Amino acid sequence: MSIAAIAMLGLCGGSQALGQAYTWNTVSGGSWNQNSNWTPSTSFPNGFNDTATIQQDISGPTTINLNAATMLNRLTLGDSVGTSPYTIAPNGGSLTFRATQNLAVDSSYITSSNGANVITAPIAMDNTFARIANTGGGSLTLSSISSVRGGGYRFLDNNTKVLPGGGMTSVNGIGNVFAINTSLGSGIQSWTTYDSVTGAVGALPLASYGTLAASNSTTNVTQANSATLSANTTMNSFRWTTANASTLGLGANDMTIISGGILRSAAPNHRTEFTTTGGKIITPTGVPLTVWQNSSNQMTFSAPIQVDGMNLYGRIIFNTSASSSTFGTGDINIFGGGYSTSFVYAPTLSNNVNISNADGSSLSFTPTAPGTMTLSGTVTVNGVLTGNANGAYSIRTLAGYGSSSVTPITVTTNLAPGDGGTGTLDLANNLTLAAASIYKVQLGGTTPGDGKGFYDQVNMTSATGAITLNTGAALDFSLADGFAPTPADNFFIMTRADTSSWGNYFLGTTEGGFVTFGDGLNNYTGQITYQANWIGTQLGSALTGGNDVAFYNIQGPTPVPEPASAVTVLALFSSGVLNRRKRAMRH
Repeated sequence: MSIAAIAMLGLCGGSQALGQAYTWNTVSGGSWNQNSNWTPSTSFPNGFNDTATIQQDISGPTTINLNAATMLNRLTLGDSVGTSPYTIAPNGGSLTFRATQNLAVDSSYITSSNGANVITAPIAMDNTFARIANTGGGSLTLSSISSVRGGGYRFLDNNTKVLPGGGMTSVNGIGNVFAINTSLGSGIQSWTTYDSVTGAVGALPLASYGTLAASNSTTNVTQANSATLSANTTMNSFRWTTANASTLGLGANDMTIISGGILRSAAPNHRTEFTTTGGKIITPTGVPLTVWQNSSNQMTFSAPIQVDGMNLYGRIIFNTSASSSTFGTGDINIFGGGYSTSFVYAPTLSNNVNISNADGSSLSFTPTAPGTMTLSGTVTVNGVLTGNANGAYSIRTLAGYGSSSVTPITVTTNLAPGDGGTGTLDLANNLTLAAASIYKVQLGGTTPGDGKGFYDQVNMTSATGAITLNTGAALDFSLADGFAPTPADNFFIMTRADTSSWGNYFLGTTEGGFVTFGDGLNNYTGQITYQANWIGTQLGSALTGGNDVAFYNIQGPTPVPEPASAVTVLALFSSGVLNRRKRAMRH
């Protein structure tokens, strides 16, 4: 129904054009649209400027039925003496509130006092902002709110403290609902969010001072330097803004974020910490936890999380008190924008971990005592992998075209530079290839680089670093992007800035020995050296005079012989062109 149509209904109902103040005059329930239930009894409240006051001394729960679409300017309800609740119920009717634009002097649209008052009739706001007051220690529940103008509406405080008292206010917003500068008071306030797409309903009860806001997509707490969760809580998503360092204590309560899983600490927040005495942060299966931080912010989890993957933006710390966290099977994507996601404890993660190249985003392992962070998925480092001297990484598959520093790395299964193509990895810390691990090298061009048209390269960039090949570590060559090598091409596949010699060679290889690889149809044969000298560029680098690994003098292709007559000695056979899954990354 249009605003104009609603206005016409108001006029037809007999309301005075300049507005009339009506008072409910019976202690029983009844019809809103019956004139005799109101004083004056010449009509019932239904006009742009009409106000309705319902504050009788009722002896029990009392229901007032709306039988038609009704327009109001203000509504006040609540038991005048006791705590019996009023309910304003739809009986084919609805409420539309209208107010002037002057925020400095406007009073609240709805004021609720004593009792657990409920408005189940649909409410529409004919404005872009609104105030709702809850006084007297009761509670107010609004079942359905929307904006007839579209684009949502706001609850505003404007220094009048529109939610004083120790009561509870719940809003189930089916439209675009949010709030700003609304005082929580000293008691528990609960705002309920509603997702009109998924139908998910949740609530955020807090037992502390601060500012709380709600929407169909986000629950906001603003200017609350500390707050305490007072019950198990389910919401669509959560945003918390403070002017100073702040703490949200979960206590023994769980915070479940069901739709999008967004936890965001927005500017000008500097430090936000989640603490616990048993509670945790949860997202459902299939829903990653998305933590969005500005560059000036820091969010610390001193509470465990139970999520299915993560999308992490900004400076984020997982403390030792979060060590019972579980991360599901979803990817962990780090888009730090130049800042790190840091683990102070030593987790074991089965997730794939993707570190973006956005401004040097990083994953950091900074334990206070010696420990190993075990990553049994694929870790794609396009940013930075770092930590401190106490830590060490154990990684099943290491990929990407980024860098690492400080913290030693052991690759247990695959070392595969690049992300959907060839790539270079620069390591400024010790690298160990475990027994039975494989360095998978793609040759797609005559120079090392990232993407198509290059070959893979791993560089030890620290003069104090070391590369250790445990007995059984192997090489696996493959061609990429239709590249065809010639005998004159040299491939410097592993370089090191230290001066140490090699204790072991890759499985089946010798200095200057031959290595054969193929694609199932054709074979290529080349030679390998551990005495090459990479000077930082392809031009001028040599096959002698250093301690780098190079592959050279590649001959072929030659057809693979039939199995009955095949007599081929291979250092390692590659059954096909390496096909690496390209991960969706934020660049």
